[in-house]
Amino acid sequence: MKDLTQHLVVDWKTEKTPEQLKIMKLYANTSRQLCLIYVAYVLSGVIIFFSLPLVPFILDVMWPLNQSRPVISPYPGYYFVDTREYFFKIFWHSIISWEIIFTAVVAHDCLLMTYVEHICSMFTMVG
Repeated sequence: MKDLTQHLVVDWKTEKTPEQLKIMKLYANTSRQLCLIYVAYVLSGVIIFFSLPLVPFILDVMWPLNQSRPVISPYPGYYFVDTREYFFKIFWHSIISWEIIFTAVVAHDCLLMTYVEHICSMFTMVG
């Protein structure tokens, strides 16, 4: 990854004709737009995924039953405590942990998209 990033930086710093720079900027903007769309897509999925455990609490307020609804976690973590009592602490811990993981995955995917678009711009300039 380090070598690819260094090649990308060197390619941008070398002297190019205005037409070649225009091609590189076009592909860089395409890469940026793809990354923004991808981030929005993943973020919306994460928000939906993590709002599902809150549904029983919302339903208990809106349409209460004679008994509490079961708490369902999107990813079951075993903390050896009462999940009903410590639900929100466990919930925030899982949100923070999964956001770190999703951030790393999205950063990796966006970097890969940037590399692919840069390679496409190089092939366009050559051909």
